Amino acid sequence: MQKTSLSRNQKKIFIISSVAGSLFILAVLLFYLPALKNISNLKRDLTDAQRQIQEINAMIGTAKTMGEGIIALKEKADFLNKKFPDKEEGSIRLLSEYARKLGIELVSISPGNKTGILNDSGKQITIEGRIYQKLPIYLELDCSYKDLLLYLEALREQLPAFISIESLEISKDTGATVKVKAAINLELYLLS
Repeated sequence: MQKTSLSRNQKKIFIISSVAGSLFILAVLLFYLPALKNISNLKRDLTDAQRQIQEINAMIGTAKTMGEGIIALKEKADFLNKKFPDKEEGSIRLLSEYARKLGIELVSISPGNKTGILNDSGKQITIEGRIYQKLPIYLELDCSYKDLLLYLEALREQLPAFISIESLEISKDTGATVKVKAAINLELYLLS
């Protein structure tokens, strides 16, 4: 086998090519790949920002200007704040008042004990320094089926508090043909 030797010019070309190749690889590692990662992060941030803008536009609704949109958001926030009373007495009184207005006989109303609502890690939920709680309430009613539906609708539409109906039992009243007995377990949500 014959040994080949490189001339001085060939050695210079080889060294310059090796240095240039190394600089290219170094530039890719130091500049191109981090820039590519930054571009990917910027695209993700842009997508998130566009999604948030769509959510805000959906909340603002049909407002034409930003000022109208802010007013609409404030009105929605005020409405939601009013749905979380700090005292349960007013809401319990309204449960009785709605029944009376519809001619429903309220046999009994039994509030339970307030309990705090916990997050996934078991800590008490607070909103703006107020404790988020629920109050179980048991109601027994004698009424027509139609009046019961109207009563439940009134609770949903008019009661200035968030409630959830946990159970509803309806049975035919043995003494009357059109009346039913209803037992309702509901929870009233409070911020106190």
